[in-house]
Amino acid sequence: MSTIKGVKIKPSPKFMQAILAKHGIKCINNVVDIGNYVTLLTGQPLHMYDASRVKSKKFVVKDNVNCITRALDDKEYEISNGDLVITNNDEVACIAGVIGSASTMILNDTSTIALEVALFDGTTIMNSCKKYGIMTVAATNYSKNAVDKYNAIKASDMACALLVKYADASYVSLPYEYDKRNLKEKVIDIDLSFINTRLGSNYSTLDVENVLRRLDFAYNLSNEHFVINVPSYRNDITIKEDIVEEVVRLIGFDTIPYQMASIETKDIGLDEIHLAKRKINNYLLDLGLHNTLSYTLINKEQANYYGVFDDDSYIVLPHPLTVEKQYLRKNMICSMLQTIAYNQTRGYKDVAIYEISNVYTNENLEGKEKLAIAISNHLNETKWSSNKNVDFYMMKGIVEGLLALFGIDSNRYSFEPISKAYNKQNVFHPGKSALLKVNGANVGIIGMIHPLTLKREGIDETVYCEIDLSQFLKIKTSKAKYNSVSKFPSVSRDIALVVKEDVTISMLCKSMKKAGGPLLNKIEVFDVYQGEHVAKGYKSVAFTLTFVDLNKTLVDATVNELFNKVYASCQHDFDAIIRN
Repeated sequence: MSTIKGVKIKPSPKFMQAILAKHGIKCINNVVDIGNYVTLLTGQPLHMYDASRVKSKKFVVKDNVNCITRALDDKEYEISNGDLVITNNDEVACIAGVIGSASTMILNDTSTIALEVALFDGTTIMNSCKKYGIMTVAATNYSKNAVDKYNAIKASDMACALLVKYADASYVSLPYEYDKRNLKEKVIDIDLSFINTRLGSNYSTLDVENVLRRLDFAYNLSNEHFVINVPSYRNDITIKEDIVEEVVRLIGFDTIPYQMASIETKDIGLDEIHLAKRKINNYLLDLGLHNTLSYTLINKEQANYYGVFDDDSYIVLPHPLTVEKQYLRKNMICSMLQTIAYNQTRGYKDVAIYEISNVYTNENLEGKEKLAIAISNHLNETKWSSNKNVDFYMMKGIVEGLLALFGIDSNRYSFEPISKAYNKQNVFHPGKSALLKVNGANVGIIGMIHPLTLKREGIDETVYCEIDLSQFLKIKTSKAKYNSVSKFPSVSRDIALVVKEDVTISMLCKSMKKAGGPLLNKIEVFDVYQGEHVAKGYKSVAFTLTFVDLNKTLVDATVNELFNKVYASCQHDFDAIIRN
């Protein structure tokens, strides 16, 4: 930081105006133009403040300021935590490396200048540029890491000399330097064999020497070993591989010999996991669903809204491309609903999609694979065949078919109301959603999307399912078994049981199957009733029980005995009574 007094504001010299115009830089006055001119010559950005308009001699760099400031382009910008700014008396004097504040701008009556020459982190400056939508020459130099740290004092001295010459400055203070720069030269040791091995080339030491001379890199050579002094303005050269790139870039890629690699391969086929995923793909494609691939990054608002189904914490990117792509998703529902919204806003109302992808959390950095299925409006509707709108039971049937495909019997899984585990969420409809449990462990979630979420995303009625494949594919499954069709007639009996309303049909079916044994071939529900003649808090569930024996014709006595066993089991397990 330097102080320059006695300056006079006037037009800059013609040659300077011509040079700035050729680079697309607008000419303002001699002081501002000198700053831009020095930046072009040295690559070092600098900024000039009207010293008479600052309230303190102390400039402080901060990243924890929250305010609104008006910049040199006469626009207001909202400064928040994380934005790097230069302050004076706790007021923003400049958005660091990007643009100055209007409160300290050079005016026609300016006579004293505070000259700042600084080095800033390129990534931080780039984030500010993206946030505010500004890209100045200074910001470009910083963001591309193109500022030579050796040039700070040189740029300051050059600017002061030009202010004396073209702005009639009468006093220039000695520069006040804060913080020490690491001015250690970059030295890279590299062998000729390293270069040729990486490139598959056969270059000689003379070839490499010619490249280094053209780059103006000082070096020492001893027994095919180069000790290279990298110039300070080449910030992009940091490791040996960078030297390799420079060599092939200047000699030419066409000098590398072309040869097909000889690789021995073995036909090992697919492992069980890949075969299982292929089976899932084929099953869902046969049902008429479309395989999709969505982006894995979401924003903070989406993360908070859809992250209510587990306690794992999100992975937050330290330097995201945009604030909309800041969080790694830990479930796939947000991405799937966005895909539906994208299609429906373009006129495709019937959307049936699925995706197999990984999700990540801080507690599971390696990630876990999930299967997501989403259907909106209709599945496989045609002009000659109209299906009803999707509902919970359609998705439940798809999931049950998937479980059956892997040999998981109905007595091993259950669907439990989601409201028992998550009673404070607006993602799924509380009365039309459930957790999928296999062998007592949660492996998935299924349900209709809540109307509030449908409105939020701007989509039609949608049913969704998400299964943790990392857990699902570890479940022991049995091979599909074939049973021949019985040559003997089956016998059907109906039974209507009155039970408490919190007793699920799956619980009744399991009890019946256990009591009926192998002769109880099928259990079908044909009626559920609550109302007159059924006590409050109870419900009536009517079943059709089908009995069959593969070896002989069943007689009434055997069927009656099995029927009584089924009723006795339900009576014992759930206090069920037969409805009169």
